[in-house]
Amino acid sequence: MKKMSEKSWLKKLSGFTGVAGVSTLLSFPVLAQYYYPPSSFFQPTANYYESEQEPIVDILLKSGEFKTFNAYLKETGIVETLKGEKMLTIFAPTNEAFEALPENVREKLSQPENLEKVLKYHLVAGLIAEEDIKRGEIATIEGHSVKITGVPIGDRVGVKLNEAMASDPLKANDGTIVPIDEVLLPPNF
Repeated sequence: MKKMSEKSWLKKLSGFTGVAGVSTLLSFPVLAQYYYPPSSFFQPTANYYESEQEPIVDILLKSGEFKTFNAYLKETGIVETLKGEKMLTIFAPTNEAFEALPENVREKLSQPENLEKVLKYHLVAGLIAEEDIKRGEIATIEGHSVKITGVPIGDRVGVKLNEAMASDPLKANDGTIVPIDEVLLPPNF
């Protein structure tokens, strides 16, 4: 009698395990959309953005949203270098992002070598590809990588770059501008 109850119990356990396993496997595609931002986020469709025919530097400099970032790019001469790039992704901190920096970080940014390092940490040669997203990071011109993660925001997936939230990107004929709500700081800054 005891063997029958053990056998019955094992059958029930294996049945439950099978159902749980199948349910988990079926939910992976649903979960994946919340943890991996789509590559299309970084490569928006051409007809969605009006500024698709303008160079990335022109779009960046025309925007009032990035005045502080633009001023720093001009101050360091990086803006001139950007004009010669073929394809580029720029993580552009908003004016508010710079205003929110702690005083000690602002002091460090007053040193030209630190400012240049931070600015280059916001620049990626080329466009962000699916492989970069799957890897969860993208190398910057500065040399260190920025972490890319997807976060659920209601019924869509938002994108975080390190700890900064990204807004809808602006498409240019030579790259993409991704507005962010925080200034990205390289490791050990």
